[in-house]
Amino acid sequence: MKVKLKNNLNYIIVADLYEPDKNAPVIIFSHGFKSGRHSPRNMFISEALNKNGFSTFLLDFTGHGESEGTLDESTTIQQSEDLKYCIDFLEEKGFTKIGLSGSSFGGASALMRTAEDKRVNALILRYSTMNACFNFAKPCYELADKITVPTMLIVGENDHPILEENQQFLDMLGVDKELVIVPGAIHAFEEPDQLEVAMEASLRWYEKYL
Repeated sequence: MKVKLKNNLNYIIVADLYEPDKNAPVIIFSHGFKSGRHSPRNMFISEALNKNGFSTFLLDFTGHGESEGTLDESTTIQQSEDLKYCIDFLEEKGFTKIGLSGSSFGGASALMRTAEDKRVNALILRYSTMNACFNFAKPCYELADKITVPTMLIVGENDHPILEENQQFLDMLGVDKELVIVPGAIHAFEEPDQLEVAMEASLRWYEKYL
């Protein structure tokens, strides 16, 4: 189902809601810079989640895809605001269990939203840079003690320095946590078998905590 909602800038944000079960937990996908709701990697994981009974919500951030605004306006702070309005929408539809799945710069946005918004129940970050929070003004490490939900980090074995950043962040978390290292992968998991690892780990995490 195609969805249109308004954010704090009064821009229209466009998203797709896949709802296999009205009572299912929902996963919101927070895409990377210059990507969008049709990201093939996010779609692959979304489809696997749908087949296993989860609802999924894939949006175009401000300035991306069909959503209004410009790329310059699509900062990590603004993307975190976009996520808030998406959660508001889903909450109004009756969803009570909400997970976030952030990738690359979208991981920083998802992390910021999770640190602030107690409606998020589980978090997964894929190859997320830990230096992009608050528009690169602060490192994401400063948010570690504000994360109160189970958190999985998924990073490629050869994705440097992102791997080291995620290992450091994992050590700082005080919640149920796990680091999944994808063998042979660099950034964004280019090979199908690498994406399969990320998909299976994501499914396992959300099944456990949602």
